[in-house]
Amino acid sequence: MSNSGMLSDNRSIVIEKDAVSSAIISGNGNKVIIYQSQLERTVVEDTTTTAGEIGSNPYKGLLAFQESDSDRYFGREEQIEKLWNLFRALHENTTQPEAPLRLLPILGPSGSGKSSLARAGLIPELAVRPIPGKSQARVAVLVPGSHPVEALATVLARMATLDPIPALKTKEFEGLLKEASGGNYDGLRRIANVLPGISVSPLVVLVDQFEEVYSLCKDKQERIIFIENLIHAASDSAGYVSVIITLRSDFLSETQRHPALNQVIAARGVIVPAMSEDELRRAITKPAENAGHPLDEAVVTLLLKDTEGREGALPLLQFALTRIWEGLKKGVEPLKTLEDIGGVGGALAQEAQRIFDSLNDEEQTIARRVFLGLVQLGEGASDTRRRADVDNLVGYKEQSESVKRVIDKFAHPGVRLVTVSSESGIETAEVTHEALFANWGKMKEWLDSSRSDIRFGRRLEAAAVEWRQNNKSKGYLLRGKQLQDAQVFRKQQNLNLTLSYLANDFIQKSVNYRRNYYLRLIGFVFIPIILFTISAERQMRISTYWSRYNTAKVQKDSSSKILALQELVKLGVDLSNVNLRNVDLTGINFSGASLNGTNLIGANLIGANLSNADLSRANLSNANLRGAKLNKTNFTGATMNDTNLSAADLSDAQLKAAILSDVNLENANLNRTNFKNAQIHSAKLNDEYLDSALLCDTTMFDGKISNRDCVDINTITSSANTNIQPPRNSQVCIPGHYGKEVPKSLAITLAKALELAQCNNQGLSGEIGLKVTLGYYDLQEAKELVGVAKSGVSYAQATLRDALALERAGVGTISDVLKSQFNLAAANQALTNAITKQQIVKMRLSFQLGFPKQVNLLAVDPVRILGLWNLPLEKTIDLAQKNRNKQQHLHNQIKLEVQEIYIILESSALTNIQTSNTLLERDKESLRLARLRFQAGVGTQADVVQAQERLTISERNQIKSIINYNRAFAQLKRAVSPVN
Repeated sequence: MSNSGMLSDNRSIVIEKDAVSSAIISGNGNKVIIYQSQLERTVVEDTTTTAGEIGSNPYKGLLAFQESDSDRYFGREEQIEKLWNLFRALHENTTQPEAPLRLLPILGPSGSGKSSLARAGLIPELAVRPIPGKSQARVAVLVPGSHPVEALATVLARMATLDPIPALKTKEFEGLLKEASGGNYDGLRRIANVLPGISVSPLVVLVDQFEEVYSLCKDKQERIIFIENLIHAASDSAGYVSVIITLRSDFLSETQRHPALNQVIAARGVIVPAMSEDELRRAITKPAENAGHPLDEAVVTLLLKDTEGREGALPLLQFALTRIWEGLKKGVEPLKTLEDIGGVGGALAQEAQRIFDSLNDEEQTIARRVFLGLVQLGEGASDTRRRADVDNLVGYKEQSESVKRVIDKFAHPGVRLVTVSSESGIETAEVTHEALFANWGKMKEWLDSSRSDIRFGRRLEAAAVEWRQNNKSKGYLLRGKQLQDAQVFRKQQNLNLTLSYLANDFIQKSVNYRRNYYLRLIGFVFIPIILFTISAERQMRISTYWSRYNTAKVQKDSSSKILALQELVKLGVDLSNVNLRNVDLTGINFSGASLNGTNLIGANLIGANLSNADLSRANLSNANLRGAKLNKTNFTGATMNDTNLSAADLSDAQLKAAILSDVNLENANLNRTNFKNAQIHSAKLNDEYLDSALLCDTTMFDGKISNRDCVDINTITSSANTNIQPPRNSQVCIPGHYGKEVPKSLAITLAKALELAQCNNQGLSGEIGLKVTLGYYDLQEAKELVGVAKSGVSYAQATLRDALALERAGVGTISDVLKSQFNLAAANQALTNAITKQQIVKMRLSFQLGFPKQVNLLAVDPVRILGLWNLPLEKTIDLAQKNRNKQQHLHNQIKLEVQEIYIILESSALTNIQTSNTLLERDKESLRLARLRFQAGVGTQADVVQAQERLTISERNQIKSIINYNRAFAQLKRAVSPVN
């Protein structure tokens, strides 16, 4: 025990909240501010009152105690004291060489109260008794989930910006956390170091339910990045960051993969013991006493008898106490309530069954599938909670509102069997406590009968995601027995397990591909007959689906309408000018559909897939497209008044000449969205989201015209600087002869290279400027390709190490080792070639600038598109001939020259860059999945090697496509400029 004494019942704490932090806890002149990675969704409270009102319920039910609940958290005073002393010891002598790692692990089985002890015990105690010199602590609380790095970035972004939805800052911080510096992932340390007042307001990172790093995060590399960020920040001698984790004890073996973490857990892990009888008594009696309604001793004795020695009993005890208090409100004696609910163990199961029995048949079917979707099968260990996107719990034949309505019944504040939260604007759900799995008989029955089906469904969903990530390539479709099993599963399990739109589409596309394959096998002789039959069948199917649509429209059957419209789109039916006003199209798949001029006023398109669709001139006023997939969608000339586009993906979408009035674009992805000639009025959107959009002749919020991304034909050299004017008061040029000293290494921008060329050539003609510009792009490309080649060598080295380790362990083959050695040799040869080319390019540009060949030129401009050309071909030719009027005899030659360059520019702009970006993202994900499959034993080393090779090629192609565009852009600007 410390000399500070035991904790008192009244810890003199004041709790406040604001828009961003979940709690501000003040005590004894100190303050602790808590920030969360998840914003829990508010479910409307039941406002009905009952006779005998005795005040709000002081018990928590299934919910873990949080920081704001410290005033009703009792029984763990001794453990709080122990943790506080340990935490203080971690902050003593932090500048010494042997200073301990500031990481405090809190361990225990499920239901032992780890989270409550950390959040309602230790953290508030830091406000009452701060660590010396750290009286204004900031606490970042996060639950890892499937993407722990993103969760950490989110809570840090909220802390840094004081914005509850800091999308851009989250993305920036996530990049910093994933960026290795000197071989270390130290992004957390670097972010913390620049937080305002960090020296007096240190950062405490509390990772609750740390086991999710292993149970939910499937990306091994992300897991490593997350853990190393924590370790590195907690070991920094500045002492600005400390870490607390709560970890289920049955996951201790998983930490052996990370030696530094495993060692600190072994050395300082605090195992939360079962509560003694005295501790349980305080936990039961003190909240009721403080609320002015103490419990009878007989009730307390029964609760103690039913709880003591029972594994995972604490949340069940709190749930039973919640029911007892509700009974008191209605004038029911506690003993009668305890008897009615079947004691501590029966309260939870009884409540779950009561809600389930209150549902109709359709809702019970939905509830079964929802709960099965919220379980992570233990595979040798006990089952755990699985956080899932609510949208992914909606079956392909269901309405999202029906599913959310069922979830809300289990998530009601008086029940809270399910917790609904928001992550980056996306609703997620999870079972509030795993005790439900063991105590609810219906749940155990579902799990016992569905384990193999759940596993198959999860594999099917994963395969569908991989298919989508690979541009829905036919090579990823199901075949043979896999397809047969998927069809049987879809038919038999559509009432038992959730099958997403994507998975259903994946199966259907696989079926279609197999059918078309058999048709191709029939042979050329039967093609006319087959084509006629198919055409007749197609017309009959179109007629059938239109009939179904009209019938469903009359009957107001939304699900049947959606299915009919989706089938019509699959059949290639043009839905242009169709009246879909106020139609509920939630989650519909209209990818690639023709909806030109369609009336979609007031339509519900939440979560719909309209990527690559043609909605030019469509009217989407008052439509709801929240979270819709709208990438590469054509909205040219569309009308969007009061349209909800929040969280929608509008990357590469065309909104040219569109009217956007009072439109909601919050958290929308506007990467490369084209707003040329659009009118944007009173939009809900931060200006920073427009940084990656294309603006040209765009009417903005304030009525001003934005021409940020237009090419000014009057100053045709503005973007690429190929005709730079003589600089005023320019610096002295580096001499171009050998007689005077020049730097051995010279880092230059394109503008600087042109300035130096002008100085050393006593003037800069258009031709010289173009040669230097193209030479600079060659240097830039060579530099980037050396970097790509080095990455390729690193990949190959890592693969060889893995192959050798597997071969030594007896699970790999010598063939894999030989392949890896060959690939490493090829990668080293590619690096040698890249370095050689770089040297040649450097010497060539040095000569153009008049430098000695040994001058080492370094390109420092980032690889990006330097400008956009917005003139049509005809006007470009007219401009060239006008500016080069002294060359009238070359009229046709000028036209041909401009046409050739223009074609190259258009190809690079419209095809190569977009394609290379898409392929790069695809190949990154393919490599990640190949590694996961290999680690899981279902993939091969060869798959990983091939994925690495594809990624290297994609990285190289992306760089080349951007630089080739810039080359053509510079050449075209030169071609239309006056000759000099």
